[in-house]
Amino acid sequence: EIADTYIKPFGTIFLNLIKMIVVPLVLFSIIAGVVSLDDVKKVGAIGGKTVLFYLATTACAVTLGLVFANLMNVGAGYTMPTGELSYEATEPPSLIDTIVNMFPSNFFQPMADATMLQVIVIAVVFGFGMIAAGKKAKPVIDICNAMSDVCIAIMRGIILVAPFGVFGLICPVIASNGIAQAPEGRRIFPDMTVEENLLMGTIAIGNRYQAEDKARMYQLFPRLEERR
Repeated sequence: EIADTYIKPFGTIFLNLIKMIVVPLVLFSIIAGVVSLDDVKKVGAIGGKTVLFYLATTACAVTLGLVFANLMNVGAGYTMPTGELSYEATEPPSLIDTIVNMFPSNFFQPMADATMLQVIVIAVVFGFGMIAAGKKAKPVIDICNAMSDVCIAIMRGIILVAPFGVFGLICPVIASNGIAQAPEGRRIFPDMTVEENLLMGTIAIGNRYQAEDKARMYQLFPRLEERR
């Protein structure tokens, strides 16, 4: 009850802050980037390279995720009840429908729904419009550049509190479900418990921890001292 009542709200607030800032961040950042080129031809050339870079990095991210998930056997020992789960496959939209759906019929609806592809299209279209308008669009360009800087500053602040937000998200889950006992072959140190493995990993990557904090961990778990 303590985790759900007092800790979980911090995780919810963290997620809400990210959802709040992501749309204006993408919108104003892309507008500022398009306008800074001052030439529609340059936008087209850079846009093609950006798409290729996006596809390449996405493929790398998916590959790394699958490889590490299978090697580390993520989720081992945890069983989720599937009795109430149901899934009905729907027919995927055609290529033409997908392209048509990229262009919104309303300026505000994609932002309210956080439909990022349509938000990106809006940003690019308005960026082209500002370039075409020339000097008359300078006040709007200055506002977009300023809003882009403001959004980046806000996102930087949200990232600074990310450890507390993630703690607020994970703590209630562990409090409700407990820590699954991973198979011994999947532990870094098979002769240790899951909790000791977690602490050992923390010590290995937490080089910024104070010496007295590490000393307390070694006192609580003497076997960790042998692994130093």
